[in-house]
Amino acid sequence: PGREWLEAGLEHEVVASWGEALLHHKQPRFDHNGDFDLAVFQSKFDLIVAFAVFIHCGPEQLRAFLTNAHGALARGGRILVDVNLDDRTYQEGRHRKYAHASHQKIRYAEQDLLSLLVETGWDAVELDRRADPKKGKSRTLYRLTSQRGAPGEG
Repeated sequence: PGREWLEAGLEHEVVASWGEALLHHKQPRFDHNGDFDLAVFQSKFDLIVAFAVFIHCGPEQLRAFLTNAHGALARGGRILVDVNLDDRTYQEGRHRKYAHASHQKIRYAEQDLLSLLVETGWDAVELDRRADPKKGKSRTLYRLTSQRGAPGEG
């Protein structure tokens, strides 16, 4: 994803809430695994950033991420996601071959995505919507908060 999305997310969630000094204190970490096993971090997070992730997830992977993320967030934690939405229902995009892997783009209709978020226990707030001049589509930035409360609360 573009660096501007990470910076916008940090600005909306970290700097606006707690100040820039928190970035240095929290030391953001990143991992890549297709099973979305967030237990690999062995800690709870105040903020999870998933930029350019949903576009590469089929419905079952997306459901796994949304389910597993509840257990990875600290009380009051949030998730920032950017999503390329389409006016049609879930569709598998064209496969593109790269030197290292096959690449697939998947888009979701906004209502389908929002329904899945509610079904898996998330509240979504739209923070930003921007035109993507390269593709002629919009990308949307959402903040997700768990409807389940802190672990053990339900």
